[in-house]
Amino acid sequence: MEDRYVDPITFEIVRHRLWQITDEMGISLERVSGSPVVTEAGDFLTALFLADGNPVISGTGIPLHWILAGVACKHILQRYSEDPGIGEGDIFFFNEPYLGAIHAPDALIIGPIHHKGELIGWTGTMCHLMDIGAIDAGGICPNAKDIFQEGFRTPGIKIVEGGRIRRDVLDTIANMVRDPGMVLLDIKAQIAASEVAKERMRELIDRYGMKTIRAVMNEMIEYSERGLRARLRELPDGVWQVVEYLDHDGVTDKIYKIMLELTKEGENITFDFTGTSEQ
Repeated sequence: MEDRYVDPITFEIVRHRLWQITDEMGISLERVSGSPVVTEAGDFLTALFLADGNPVISGTGIPLHWILAGVACKHILQRYSEDPGIGEGDIFFFNEPYLGAIHAPDALIIGPIHHKGELIGWTGTMCHLMDIGAIDAGGICPNAKDIFQEGFRTPGIKIVEGGRIRRDVLDTIANMVRDPGMVLLDIKAQIAASEVAKERMRELIDRYGMKTIRAVMNEMIEYSERGLRARLRELPDGVWQVVEYLDHDGVTDKIYKIMLELTKEGENITFDFTGTSEQ
């Protein structure tokens, strides 16, 4: 309970400061990256998470990746806490589509935030890399027949250990892609953004204390849930259907149907994809 209450004025000040941290992450990422996918298309994400991986706030970029980056944090916590361990100054590279990435080119850089030796949160950035070594250049793979043709992927590998970039991991990634210079620049830009976030979080904790920061982050999540539930109650109950078609999968000239039925009742929404064509 002590980590839940914070006065409204402090809440707003710290909430906006957290928002500014994610914005500064985005500025750092754009300035270091040389990729037009980042600097022109804006296909990236910056965000902060609780120690358990639950999303707190998303800044610049594509919000869809925010929730999935939280799933990646949870996976790293579950899978790698004991071996190889999650220490101060560590950063993980992650791009497994079945565990949190949209597709293999969406590289997540996940960095634990520590305070006095305790894991208190995570930084998360995502970039759509220029290439990931797939059957087709650029990572969009219309010719791929299975996931193994969609390029290099990892469910989490420590790319920075104790504040030092692991050259063996960086070289392995560079060896797998068609444009190593651009890809490594994007990854280093993400690492830079993560380091900016960690430094700003340390400054924020020094000023307001860990108890206050934790209370604000927990309240932000509950505040968002209350707002969403209130908005859902305002909408009429009912059932809606929509269908879309994919006229080619890149290999076979076949029409695929994507069927969705949405049921809204009170504060709940159910999405039912029954009737959709096979994968």
